[in-house]
Amino acid sequence: MNVKSIAGQLRERRARFALSAHSAHPATGPDNTNKVMALAFGVLIVAWVAVGSLLILADMNDNMGTAAELLNLQMQH
Repeated sequence: MNVKSIAGQLRERRARFALSAHSAHPATGPDNTNKVMALAFGVLIVAWVAVGSLLILADMNDNMGTAAELLNLQMQH
């Protein structure tokens, strides 16, 4: 391998990286409206599930008795 072939390979890699980095951003043109809407809907669903799970866990934590209360209930039966 000589310096010219290495330089040529580097140029090709840079060009490929520039193309892949450019296409990684979602376009907002009229043709890509469905892609943007699908992405927004997916983010909304994930956020909804995450917030709902946290609310359920917080409610369960509030309603959970302490270990002493649980032992006292077992002793009464």
